[in-house]
Amino acid sequence: MFGLKPSRGLLPLMGDASEHWYGLSVTGPIGTTVADAALLLDVMAGTDRFRALQPLPPRLRVALSLKSPSPMAKAAPEVVAAVRASAEALSAEGHSVTESDPPYSSSVANTWVRLWLAGIAQDVESLDRGRLEGRTRTMARIGRRLGPGSGAAATRWAVAATTWFGDFDVALLPAVAATSIPAGGWSGRGLLATLLPQVKAVPFNQPWNLAGFPAAAVPAGFGPEGVPLSVQVVAPLGREELILSLAAALERLRPWPRVAPAPSED
Repeated sequence: MFGLKPSRGLLPLMGDASEHWYGLSVTGPIGTTVADAALLLDVMAGTDRFRALQPLPPRLRVALSLKSPSPMAKAAPEVVAAVRASAEALSAEGHSVTESDPPYSSSVANTWVRLWLAGIAQDVESLDRGRLEGRTRTMARIGRRLGPGSGAAATRWAVAATTWFGDFDVALLPAVAATSIPAGGWSGRGLLATLLPQVKAVPFNQPWNLAGFPAAAVPAGFGPEGVPLSVQVVAPLGREELILSLAAALERLRPWPRVAPAPSED
């Protein structure tokens, strides 16, 4: 499945909410093909600008980065291999692929965690807290105590990321740090046993959620245990068309099945 997280503010949120999780959360399309997701984005946005996937420029400037924004996590070998394979496919098409790391700072992960916890507190305000899991009550309590902060760190990061993108059209990064855990793998865990694995699992998404930049998860083969892999494509604000075009090129170069493979007989 291909999924796109549009620029913050492109699509409306539920009800009359102007933001969710203090800007970390947006709505976006998911589809088995890039074309399906592009059409759905037009339907959701009430536009007709996305469905006509345009060919890529002849020599796209692609930044390749495997550096984790968080010192607590790094990409697993199969994830690294998937990102490099996608980069090699683009390079073979004549695009310029340069290894360059975004200007991450320690404040990025710290600010994201604070907003994440504050967002949980925001979500449970109208719920019966007695029916929540203990870890959820604890996270909401911490989120209420800390609050979302001033937003200054998020603004500084967005400015730094925009400046970095002055040398590139798009960035190619891991989507997640490792393949998925078994269903129910986090059930019944406490606060730290839930928080730490999540921070380690999605460090590559946090900065772009914080900045509000558009990003997509593009299928990129399968890991050693048959679990689907994906790569992340990020672009500056308002460049959804470019992300969709690049994802469509990767779909052509490295096609993925539209249905899940049949289970093994073993």
